[in-house]
Amino acid sequence: MILADEPTGALDSRSGAALLDLLAEVNALGHTVILVTHDPRVAARARRVVELADGRVVRDSGAPAAPQAGARPAAPRCAAAAGRGARMALWLAALRMALASLRGNRLRSGLSVLGIAVGIAAVVAITALGDAARDKVAAGLRAVMSGKLLVLQGNPERPALVQNRAFSVAELAAVRAMPGVRSVAPELRAELDAVRGARSAHLTLIGGNAATLAMQGLSVSQGRNLGAADAALRAQVVVLDRRSAQTLFRPGEQPLGASVMIGPLPFTVIG
Repeated sequence: MILADEPTGALDSRSGAALLDLLAEVNALGHTVILVTHDPRVAARARRVVELADGRVVRDSGAPAAPQAGARPAAPRCAAAAGRGARMALWLAALRMALASLRGNRLRSGLSVLGIAVGIAAVVAITALGDAARDKVAAGLRAVMSGKLLVLQGNPERPALVQNRAFSVAELAAVRAMPGVRSVAPELRAELDAVRGARSAHLTLIGGNAATLAMQGLSVSQGRNLGAADAALRAQVVVLDRRSAQTLFRPGEQPLGASVMIGPLPFTVIG
């Protein structure tokens, strides 16, 4: 049983007629169809009409007459046999109704198709950008960490105010002498404030040697890298990254050879 409440109320005349044809085909297949409508033209399509006023039945056309004995029932509009033919007829009727609706509302249909296309394109673009960004980050991590082993000094269960002991020279030499080790780059990190005149920046300071930048996949674009003599003399020299240099120095100012206060000590910029 199909209960349809004003099925043609929001449709144009062509789409409404197509919908009524579809319901007639369903009824011809043996399904009961009950419509509620205020349109007398729609009511005229029914085999039985019951008119209501203020909740009371004021007119009933009565049940349709049963077919006489021996009389052949009227053939339905779509295929009389159920199954694939009936389903195909229903699909074709729905397709005709959809095409009629598209032709009757071309502007709305075009805008709907455009919105769907823009939405799909946006989802595809966002997905592609996300995949590209993830692949780039993964490739960068592989390039930095490939063939590298990070060794940390200290006990994770130590009290919060107890500082870790730094690696000794003998410990570093023992690691460097192990088979397969190409280089050892000791690091000591600290968060310090850097000051250059009236400019300041909060930096992550990494104490290392000449291999520190290479171990992180970095290189010096201007000036020079840390050398063995700097480590031997414990020279107070620093290599700044581009962002830190832009923060501490004015546009056009040459950082190389300048002095920068990092914490309480002056450092000379060499790269």
